[in-house]
Amino acid sequence: VPNVRLRPAQPSEQHARDRGAPWPDNSSDSEMAPNASMVDLCPRPFRGVTVCATGQVDKPTLFKKAFELGALSNSDFTDKVTHLIANVHGGAKYTCALERKIPIMTPEWINESHSIWLRGDDVDFRESVSKHRLPVFSGVILSMSGIDDADRCAEISRLFTAEQGVYVKNIERPVKVTHLLCSGDVETDKMRYAERFNQRGEASIHLVWEEWFWDCLEFGGKFDERKYHVKRPRPQRRSLHGNEQFFSSEMNRMPHGSDRISTLPAEKSGTGDHVDPHGTDLDEEEDAAIKRAPAVTLHLWQGLLKSRGFELEGGKLVRSPSKSQAVPLPLSTPLPLPRGSLDGETKTKQSVLSTFKRANSFASAVREPLLRQPFRPTTSVPAQVSESADSSGSSSSVNQQANSTTATLFAGYTFRLLGEARCPNVRSAIENGGGIVTDDDMTEVSFIIVRLISGSKLYRDEPDEVERTKYRTECWLEHSVFFERICTPEENISFTPLAIPTPIPGAENILLSLSGLDQSELCWIRRLLRALGLII
Repeated sequence: VPNVRLRPAQPSEQHARDRGAPWPDNSSDSEMAPNASMVDLCPRPFRGVTVCATGQVDKPTLFKKAFELGALSNSDFTDKVTHLIANVHGGAKYTCALERKIPIMTPEWINESHSIWLRGDDVDFRESVSKHRLPVFSGVILSMSGIDDADRCAEISRLFTAEQGVYVKNIERPVKVTHLLCSGDVETDKMRYAERFNQRGEASIHLVWEEWFWDCLEFGGKFDERKYHVKRPRPQRRSLHGNEQFFSSEMNRMPHGSDRISTLPAEKSGTGDHVDPHGTDLDEEEDAAIKRAPAVTLHLWQGLLKSRGFELEGGKLVRSPSKSQAVPLPLSTPLPLPRGSLDGETKTKQSVLSTFKRANSFASAVREPLLRQPFRPTTSVPAQVSESADSSGSSSSVNQQANSTTATLFAGYTFRLLGEARCPNVRSAIENGGGIVTDDDMTEVSFIIVRLISGSKLYRDEPDEVERTKYRTECWLEHSVFFERICTPEENISFTPLAIPTPIPGAENILLSLSGLDQSELCWIRRLLRALGLII
């Protein structure tokens, strides 16, 4: 670089040191090890805890304090969350935590513990969790109906008020009661008055079964009252084994390096005894949650990776060494049926990725048997010559049997063609199956054939409800010919015209691409998307 002077390097501390000066003795035990600064000697009472918050205004500040206490934070509610921070009842995260008995805490749990930790005092984790749990019945004013046992009423009242609920004996004006706890099979006067107040708009009283109270108390939160309404059958007590499929049961993780066994206080666990951390209750921890991939995603990956030996077992994709590579189906093998066909019978299909191989990348593609499509232009396909006379003889016998079945498929049925369905291909397909096509509008017919794309208006303009049930599309006709049976309209959405105005406004702005579909599925899906107005 021009005009830059190179100055000599500054003498290092080692060279500047007097060579005659003695070196310090580092062999003393009082000296700190070189990597001792990497060890966190500060006590972290929340070590091993993962918190998640809902309904909090300043989550970063709250998470920062939790981090200083040794906890981890997660904005999403996953299987790693051990405690949920909330101010009020309700919400998706609240419901997930409640159904898995994950403790629901107030923000003061972190704020107060952080203040105690800052000034140098020790934080009792178990005591702090028991002290700062979100009260189960805060904001609830309860009255009871149909519970005749005085001891049980007193116990419910004691437990209810301990969770910051308000208990009143009678329902009086002005009505302040929010929940009426019911038991028994007889409708009481309180229930009738509560219904009357609700109908008049004077109050909004939830009439719930007694199981609602005990479930809320056991799980540590307020469940949705609609599932416990007295007009519904009396429910069974909740258990952790009946959770939704989105989560599965797992041992609840506790803070590392601590002797805390359960974050559920003794008064909420159903017993008044203190849990012995060194006792035999080590295996009786609370259930947590595991996040699973959606079923649609698993089936998509199964279709992509099936040719490589993967299969779906227990909600997971596992590789099976016993599974061989997928072998292309012979031409005589029928296509897999559309989804939902044949009374819900499920059939697996070959992945489209199995056709992309280097060995046959330049070979002529093997044509899979197509559905007979009346609206498809006829093309001349060269017939494939069989290699042996035996195979040709067997295939010809099969074709003769199929032709005989198809010839009587529509025998005894009369068809009327409307709109674009009045074409020679459709007429010949019906007549080849033994059906009769009439052009007389006054003749009683069995089926009315229209196009899926253009037959929606004809279907909606039909004034006769009985005649409307006879409408079918070319997709229904093709599938009936292919499967050699009269298909029901419930098997596929494309078998009947759409009952909505088409195309849908704004659908032309959607650009859609299709991948991994068989020819049988691709045909009717393309027609359905075109009828809706989507661009493929």
